[in-house]
Amino acid sequence: MQLIECYIENFGKLSSYTYRFGRGLNSVLAENGWGKTTLSVFIKAMFYGLGAERKQALEENERKKYAPWQGGRYGGSLTFSHEGQTYRIERSFGLKAQDDVFRLVNADTGLNSDAFGDNPGLALFDIDAAGFERTVFLSERNLTGAINNDSISAKLSNLAGTTGDVGGVSTAIARLEDRRRFYMKRGGNGEIPQLRLKISECEDMIIRLERRRDALDEKEQRLIAISSEIKRLEGEYSRHQAALNAAKAENASRTYRIQYDRMKEELLRDKAEYERLGEFFRNGAPTQQQIDTARDAARDARALRASRRDHESPELTDLGSFFLRPTDFSEIESAKQNLRSAGDARAEERMLRTSLEFAQTTLADELGGRIPASSEIDSAISSTGSRLPSLLAIGAAALAVVLLALSFVITPYLLVGAIPLALASAGLAVYSFIRQKKAASAIGKLGIPSDPARLVLLKNRIEAHERRKAEGEARIAGLNAEASRYEERINEFISKYPHGTENAAEALRKIEESYKRYYTLLELSRENAGTRAATDMRIEHLEAIAREFTEKYSTDAPDPFEDVRARLEAYNYAKRTLAKREDDLADFALLHSIDTGAGAVAASERDTAELAVSASDTEQRIRSLRREEALIESEYNSELADIDRIGTIIAERDAYAERLRESEMRLEVIKRTSEMLSEASEAMTSRYIGGTKARFEKYLSLIGSGGEFAMDTDFVLKKVDRGELRAAESYSKGTRDLHAFCLRLALSDSLYGGSMPFVMLDDPFASLDGERLAKAKALVSGITKEKQVIYFTCSKERNI
Repeated sequence: MQLIECYIENFGKLSSYTYRFGRGLNSVLAENGWGKTTLSVFIKAMFYGLGAERKQALEENERKKYAPWQGGRYGGSLTFSHEGQTYRIERSFGLKAQDDVFRLVNADTGLNSDAFGDNPGLALFDIDAAGFERTVFLSERNLTGAINNDSISAKLSNLAGTTGDVGGVSTAIARLEDRRRFYMKRGGNGEIPQLRLKISECEDMIIRLERRRDALDEKEQRLIAISSEIKRLEGEYSRHQAALNAAKAENASRTYRIQYDRMKEELLRDKAEYERLGEFFRNGAPTQQQIDTARDAARDARALRASRRDHESPELTDLGSFFLRPTDFSEIESAKQNLRSAGDARAEERMLRTSLEFAQTTLADELGGRIPASSEIDSAISSTGSRLPSLLAIGAAALAVVLLALSFVITPYLLVGAIPLALASAGLAVYSFIRQKKAASAIGKLGIPSDPARLVLLKNRIEAHERRKAEGEARIAGLNAEASRYEERINEFISKYPHGTENAAEALRKIEESYKRYYTLLELSRENAGTRAATDMRIEHLEAIAREFTEKYSTDAPDPFEDVRARLEAYNYAKRTLAKREDDLADFALLHSIDTGAGAVAASERDTAELAVSASDTEQRIRSLRREEALIESEYNSELADIDRIGTIIAERDAYAERLRESEMRLEVIKRTSEMLSEASEAMTSRYIGGTKARFEKYLSLIGSGGEFAMDTDFVLKKVDRGELRAAESYSKGTRDLHAFCLRLALSDSLYGGSMPFVMLDDPFASLDGERLAKAKALVSGITKEKQVIYFTCSKERNI
């Protein structure tokens, strides 16, 4: 198998890109961000498609990550040869997997082909997409880690001559483990612990209910007493309520009359408003559809006239001279992005500069207007840090006094020693005084504290400030350079168009508007000239419709159609309101027997209030007794029901015990089955580990890094070092990447033997030192004699 050509219509940042593959080495050297990884992922996507990932992280969701920057569908094609035939895979991708489109074409005949089904990657390589990434597609990101892929294990098992399916065994073991966790989980969860808990709860409930078999006579007597009191109070409440209703009826007659008169006044006002609005529609009110028809006719007529004027104007010729250079809309968008990036960099630069100036001013203000240098503070520390001269002066003076006193008591010869000591103490005192005066003078000029410990803290603070200042100035310089680069790109782009303005943002806006207008006019200019006469007739017809409507409903509003619509809505609303008020007034008079004569005399409001209070008190007492009755009855019924449930709970306990016995038996079967399947899987996978390990050691020896290694069934390597097995994490990243690279080559050889389709290497040597890099490159060069290699790198040093 050999890759021939790929065409990327849209995929990530790549668009309308073609790459033709040659035999042997295909080296792609490009800077970071060019799209090397995008190209390699595109090749994988052509064979396997893109998964329907629901992950939110962009790095883990290829469908979102490689959606085209321009938006819309994306995809392309990949042409390859296989067993003497040439095929072309064509795929397009949508936001969802169901929107994807796949097509396989026999490039020799040009006809559709179903040679590999709808998953050519699985059919051609006999491994899934994850296995493909672990073998054929090597990158710095996926070099390390365990290769526990079921499809790789299954393929190697078949190549080793074993029967069965390792992937199926792994799946079975995983399902058994899921089922085991159903019965018994860590932390005491699962079916079995839950059943044991339920059995214990049932036994506790049985014991509690058996202890509650006592008489319920007291609650029964209380319920009878409450029922009797409620009946007595209900009779009393009915008498109060009847008297209260009679009093309210007397008061209501006057209230209803006042409300009736108010409703009648509102009806008269609504009737006058309805008649005023109806004067405008004396020739008949239009429908909403008639208004819409007239409005649309006027609007369409204006649009057609404006469009016709645009076609006849010289604007298209002027814009054609503006865009003498072919222009792509993406160039304008890129220039706008550069403008935004330059503005962001300038804003960050100003903010950082303001922050540094504020910190400088704040510190200077705290120190009296000037920030002293570190050397000045060091000098002040040394001047105040030692009191030895003063101590020596005091000691010498004390000794001189002692000798002088002894000279009077013992012998005058002691004066020979006392006099020099006195002179020395005087000299040291003078020296210490001068030193202290100089230190005080220096500290006073600096305006800083005289305590040595505070001087050290001040020095550290000033040095930290100077470091932050240096870092900020470096960042400002970088932002300035970054903004300048963006501004150079903007100026280079806008200089190609006669925009006539010095402001870059205004220039971009004018270029974009001119671009849109130019291509709109260009499209319109291609219309058939014969349609203009029809357009004129259409304009006259539409204007006649609008004119007939505005003459019938004359108004001075800027938008006559919306004004008529508003008047119509108000007119219809007034009509509905008037009809409703007339019905409400008639119903109200009929319901309350309104007498248009004198109003009824109201009853005493004091009597009504007293009756209401009495009725309310009685009602509250009834409610209180009903609540007490409901509570006692609920407790009584609950106790009876709980006592009657003893037999049911015993049956539940026995059922739980039977389920527990069955679950424990099933758990034991699951454990034994899982152990046996694991032993069988290890026996199957161990048959192909030896060959892969031998190939790994061969590749590693070609780079000059031998040694003895152990390999488990997940292809995790451990090196024998000083009699012990050491994990890969014990070694440097360069060593780990080198081992992982040789392991992937060995695994690919085990999978495909001498018919390995091709190898994609996405900068796998970024962590190698110079010597190992040279040997690794030589190894890749040797591989290209037998295999097609697509090699991506951003470094000239690592390029092959």
